[in-house]
Amino acid sequence: MSRLYVFSGPCGCGKSTLADAWARHLVDGGEHNQVYVIHGDSFHAGFQYWPDILRFNWECILSVAGKALEREDWM
Repeated sequence: MSRLYVFSGPCGCGKSTLADAWARHLVDGGEHNQVYVIHGDSFHAGFQYWPDILRFNWECILSVAGKALEREDWM
């Protein structure tokens, strides 16, 4: 079964560190052979209006997560 974990919080609170550690735990623990870690920092646009940036980031993240969940060869 595919799972999607979302870590959300303010800047600098350790979301990326937690996500990386959790992914490593899932792989090292043998639960999964492959884990996708998608960081919101990877998606940025040159918008100046904060809600537009958030909307763009979430659209990108959800699109990539959806494509990862559709793959059957990663489990």
